Amino acid sequence: MIEGERGSGEICIHAAAAHRSKPGDPVIMASWSDVPDSEARSWQARRVFVDGQNEIRD
Repeated sequence: MIEGERGSGEICIHAAAAHRSKPGDPVIMASWSDVPDSEARSWQARRVFVDGQNEIRD
């Protein structure tokens, strides 16, 4: 993991995506979790929307 300064709102793109993006491009980030079947059945996804400074708005 490459960590940035906490609270900076900076997102760094690495690997192949870095060749196709430039500063200011919108980014969709996704994550996943490996959970037992019993937990997966009641799993509730969370979505976070941010503004132009990467501050949470929704």
